[in-house]
Amino acid sequence: MFTRTESATRPREVEPLKYGNVRVNRKVEEVKRDGTTVFVYESAVMTEAAYAAYVGAQEAEAKREAAVIDDYTLALIEEGVL
Repeated sequence: MFTRTESATRPREVEPLKYGNVRVNRKVEEVKRDGTTVFVYESAVMTEAAYAAYVGAQEAEAKREAAVIDDYTLALIEEGVL
């Protein structure tokens, strides 16, 4: 779904397109090549509905990661490590 892309300008995270589509850009890296700056990133075109699902999945993953860290921290506290 996402493809590797390069440009001379920093891309916006979300760019509106025609017909209810958006371009989503992620994992933007600034790279120096031959004295010039190039932005390398992943890009995908999706419908607004697909974008809403993508955002929901990202938020769910962030909550899941936070819960794992919280559980691990609590276990360390209970064991007296922290």
